[in-house]
Amino acid sequence: MDNWVKLRHECSPLVMFTKLRLEAEKDVKIRNQVGEDRSAIFKIIKHDGNFSIAREGHEYDVRDFIRTESGIMVKDKDETVVLEATLTLTDEAECRLKLKSGEELTTWQFRKRALEDLFFNFS
Repeated sequence: MDNWVKLRHECSPLVMFTKLRLEAEKDVKIRNQVGEDRSAIFKIIKHDGNFSIAREGHEYDVRDFIRTESGIMVKDKDETVVLEATLTLTDEAECRLKLKSGEELTTWQFRKRALEDLFFNFS
């Protein structure tokens, strides 16, 4: 691939963070439309260049998505880091989120890990 430098440059925290936010907005819309338990409402809140997904109406909970200098971090309501990734360009020229374990995730896999408990595991 002769344009890997350009592709890696475009695989930046800002570009990936914007993509995650747009996809998370869709996740919130769909989650509010599905499921039997309508006692919880999910909202996306944009702030200081970052965003949060909040569960309201049941037991309040939140996931904060924070763009860092080298990647993306997700914290819970107690400020505990639940997910953190840097960015990498795969041999197939795809931008991925790379966990400290070395595992490389697509944006949907990253969102699933960040939001699944928030969306589905409450009583």
